[in-house]
Amino acid sequence: MSDLSSEIEQYIQAELATGAYQDRDELIEKALRLWKRHQEDRAFITREVNKGIEQAQRGEHDDLDMDAIVEEVKAQLDAEGFTT
Repeated sequence: MSDLSSEIEQYIQAELATGAYQDRDELIEKALRLWKRHQEDRAFITREVNKGIEQAQRGEHDDLDMDAIVEEVKAQLDAEGFTT
């Protein structure tokens, strides 16, 4: 038994009951891998946004085509298996 909250423990048991994971370790490993990727993605986005802000403050920016940007993001999300 671990020191996880009862809510998290119930979630783990429910996920294990689906049969999608062989055991608790596999579920936790997958969750931590996803969390790590989330953190890395968030750090990348923060760096890129900050870089863009600095460039804009220096006057180094192009006119943006928001429709094209939205379509590009949707295509990237679709390619990664997310629905838009």
